[in-house]
Amino acid sequence: MPCADGDGERRASPTCPFPTGVLAISLIDSNGLVTGSRDGTAVRWARGDTGLSQEVVYEGHTQWVTATCLDGSGSLFTGSTDTTVRRWDLVTGRVLAIYKPGRSKFDEVTSLCVAGGYLYAGSREA
Repeated sequence: MPCADGDGERRASPTCPFPTGVLAISLIDSNGLVTGSRDGTAVRWARGDTGLSQEVVYEGHTQWVTATCLDGSGSLFTGSTDTTVRRWDLVTGRVLAIYKPGRSKFDEVTSLCVAGGYLYAGSREA
């Protein structure tokens, strides 16, 4: 198994920063980005001389993180197949709000966008 340690678990490491795959990506600036993955987490990464390093892990979704979006004022939004959108403090990783934008339990969030002060969420059911 690629990126697996001795017990077969997939974990991030300098040689394998994305062991569960990247499903979503948002650029913070030229030296940072946020990714969402199959393990239910989003991660803020910093680019340095030796590659990428984890700065903050955003934990709380119970299924895949399929969408990430930054609002430009210090908040990160993540959408998931668990049908929720979470708003996080980009720096501290603290959850600021949890939204359930869909109408049914099947409204998995597939995309996010912030524009004009509004958060837009796409789903398979939309």
